[in-house]
Amino acid sequence: MEAKLNNSYLAENKNIQLESQCLFIQKWRELLFQKTINTYQFRLRNSHSILKETKEVLEFIKSDVLSPANLQDLILECRKHLQKDLCLRKHFPELLKSLLKELKVIRKNETTKSDILKLEYRLNYALKIISGSYLDKIINELEYSISNSEFANVEILTEFLSTELINTGWSARSLHRLGNVLFLNSKVAFEEKWQRFISIIKSNPGLFHCYYKLNEFNDQYTLLESVGMTVVKGEDILISFPNINDNHIDKDAFYIEEKAAAFNEDLHTAAEKSRNQLSEKQSILAYYKVDLGAFNNVILVFPSEEKSVNYEILKKELPLENSQLENINTIRSVLANESIDIKSRQRLMNFFRQYNLSVESLSTETKFTNLWSALESLLITGHHESNIEHIKKIVPSAVCSEYFQRLLLNFLNDCYRAGITVKYNGEIINTSSPTIEDIEKVYFLLTDEVSVEIFKSEVNDYTLLKQRIIELSHDLSNSETFKESISNHFNNLTWHIQRLYRVRNNLVHAARTEKDISFLIEHLHFYLRYTIELIINKFKDFQFNSLGELFMTIEDNYYSLIAVLEDNIRNSPKGQIISYDSELIFKGPIFI
Repeated sequence: MEAKLNNSYLAENKNIQLESQCLFIQKWRELLFQKTINTYQFRLRNSHSILKETKEVLEFIKSDVLSPANLQDLILECRKHLQKDLCLRKHFPELLKSLLKELKVIRKNETTKSDILKLEYRLNYALKIISGSYLDKIINELEYSISNSEFANVEILTEFLSTELINTGWSARSLHRLGNVLFLNSKVAFEEKWQRFISIIKSNPGLFHCYYKLNEFNDQYTLLESVGMTVVKGEDILISFPNINDNHIDKDAFYIEEKAAAFNEDLHTAAEKSRNQLSEKQSILAYYKVDLGAFNNVILVFPSEEKSVNYEILKKELPLENSQLENINTIRSVLANESIDIKSRQRLMNFFRQYNLSVESLSTETKFTNLWSALESLLITGHHESNIEHIKKIVPSAVCSEYFQRLLLNFLNDCYRAGITVKYNGEIINTSSPTIEDIEKVYFLLTDEVSVEIFKSEVNDYTLLKQRIIELSHDLSNSETFKESISNHFNNLTWHIQRLYRVRNNLVHAARTEKDISFLIEHLHFYLRYTIELIINKFKDFQFNSLGELFMTIEDNYYSLIAVLEDNIRNSPKGQIISYDSELIFKGPIFI
């Protein structure tokens, strides 16, 4: 959650008066903020996008690019989204029943051509009915929920809307920017801001003209033209677009021109597309030892041809924090630890080499494939039947190992940004830089029914934060809710990793790039960084002699946790589910 989005601040400074309107703004900004986007990496899919994705996978199966095994997880994920879809339930109830009845999991190695065709016909029919009006129905339902203060539905439908827009081609960064530009930059009534917002997100894509300044030109014109580059002089750009800011263009310089289709306010997608187009041509020049250098900026002329921006492409390097220095020292000590077998240490070293190749790459496709190669080189030890099974077992188990700890830490950080004081048993909990002890205290606060009710009554100035209190206290309340939450998280991760594997296979075997590959790179990067940090810390804190031994323990820790919770549920008296040992939250059954 972001600072300066408290209800009172929004009402006084932005003329956003209803609590449900505040909730929409808070949720929208949280969903799409680049520093918290990984919290939602697997939520940014909905029924419509999953149905379309399933249809695409069927096409690849029919052309033997993908195997039928790719359908299993996808259908499970599709059913989950269909069951929770408010819009389909209200507007297409019969179609929803039909899809849930007929969308059955096809077992591996048992898929026939007739199965594929039946599924394809069914999806074609469903998409024909849904696609034309799904976005409008989400917008109408969200508007109704905001007007009628249906808080739970506002959250769900805001997720639906952001998902639908991202899957039609919007970038998360531009949608986040829209939330600021349209809702937080003036005091006009929310209804007026809303109508402007709707008109923009429903607009058609346009064509951006994108210009990369050449430091040297000399006699390179023929060479650049031979790889498909268009070179124009700054003076000619200013003549073509007389209404743009002439300070952005040096009239005496030469520029490479790229054109990119994107929604009219989505400058981030335009910059990214044009940079990828340029990098493809640069890769051909690089083969012949021609180096044009790094392009850190691009001048974007908007489709209206009335304005331009100087867009910085490369992110600035983040300063090295103390915690990062500590992590580097931990990695060095692990790599030098001779009690860990040499093959495991070599595998770790190779991982860092592969990772470095990825982060240095300018091409999104190369970045993605190198990240995936780094993950495979780290995790595939041979204890599962296939490469993908290693990743689908280890990564979700690793990410789930500290799932609630991360949620609780994030909650305390949110409280700090919202200016909320958190107390338990009369003692103030540190929210600015929480320790593990502070996380434990907020856990006990949220699992104490009396304390939770008092806390909720004190958090009236940030609706989204109050919703988080309700969710967390519910999920942590007993063994059944704990199991349901952690199992859902594990399944979401598993399904999403299978999706990333399909993207990798399409890149490698069919040279096909997903339209949201940059978004997926962020997800893959999060999984990879989280997994390697957990591995390094477990090698530091416990006596493991090899990666294979550690991986099996990480997997066993998750499955043992589920077994403990299932035993608790079975042994609960009728009508009352028993709780669980808090150590399961903070250490797990094996790492206690």
